[in-house]
Amino acid sequence: MLPLRLPLLALALLLHGGELAAAARQDTAATDSVVVQDPEPVTLQRADQDEAIRNTLQAVFDRVPSLSRVDVTVDAGVVRLEGTVLSSETRSQAGAMAAEMDGVIFVNNQIRESTL
Repeated sequence: MLPLRLPLLALALLLHGGELAAAARQDTAATDSVVVQDPEPVTLQRADQDEAIRNTLQAVFDRVPSLSRVDVTVDAGVVRLEGTVLSSETRSQAGAMAAEMDGVIFVNNQIRESTL
């Protein structure tokens, strides 16, 4: 009985495997058609605005003891906050302050909470 089942099992795997391979080729073809574009270059005016945002936020954070370990970077209106604070409330306040500034499009708040 076993010798008869092995050829049937092999045939089933071949048939099913062919369907899987065809599906994989279709998935690959679909993802190959996605074009990733480089971001638009930042104009001199935008770069000046980004630097002003960064300088203002960093100056405030440096003067507030609970935010003094936070670093600010800005690129094309996207603010990235990194560093550590003692509480989630302080983390949220830093993000809210950045979001309220003119010219900020998005805030990527990567601040971590740490008691060390």
